[in-house]
Amino acid sequence: MNVRIGQTCILDSIQLPLYVRSTRPGDRITLSVGTKKVARVFIDAKVPKEKRPLIPLLVDATGRIIAIVGIRVSDFPEKSDARCPRLMVK
Repeated sequence: MNVRIGQTCILDSIQLPLYVRSTRPGDRITLSVGTKKVARVFIDAKVPKEKRPLIPLLVDATGRIIAIVGIRVSDFPEKSDARCPRLMVK
């Protein structure tokens, strides 16, 4: 059960099933200021080139990147004060 207070719950916007995959050329992640290339996120996080292909992406059924595991989580939908269950992947 998702609890909502004024905003859509983040889990409602994720299309299941979720997949883990490696990066592909042109991959983009949604951030609060728009989208950003995954390659640029790696550069900003100072991830060495040789380690980048080893970092998995968590994507939903539509191919939208939910997270760059261990580096960055997508900001869709816009973060709000909504209280609802969150997805934790270990």
